[in-house]
Amino acid sequence: MTPRRPRNPISEALDPVSVRVHLSDRTRNAFADLEAAVHFSDCFDVGIRMLVKDFATGTDASVEDVIVSLPSIAEETFAHIAAVGDERARAAWRALCEALPEQGFTLTRERVRAGHSRSS
Repeated sequence: MTPRRPRNPISEALDPVSVRVHLSDRTRNAFADLEAAVHFSDCFDVGIRMLVKDFATGTDASVEDVIVSLPSIAEETFAHIAAVGDERARAAWRALCEALPEQGFTLTRERVRAGHSRSS
């Protein structure tokens, strides 16, 4: 019988839906500033604005949620800034870009209890 190799958690694939992103206060504040800047904008998609608001309030998000949302948020933000020259939105985006790489979030793995699936 061959001995079992020890499990290497680093080499295991991670499910981007089960890894949760917890935004820092600084990052949530930057999202809140962006949401406030674009709140009444006619050229910022309402659905994307709701995503920004969710991130600002600390709504639980998966890695997949964040990775899929950020390009759309950037696109809407840049279109808004180009359309109206909104310096508040520009400053909020800059603050967000500074906050995220500087301990702007933590990641945790969603735990599934034995005998339960994620959908139950």
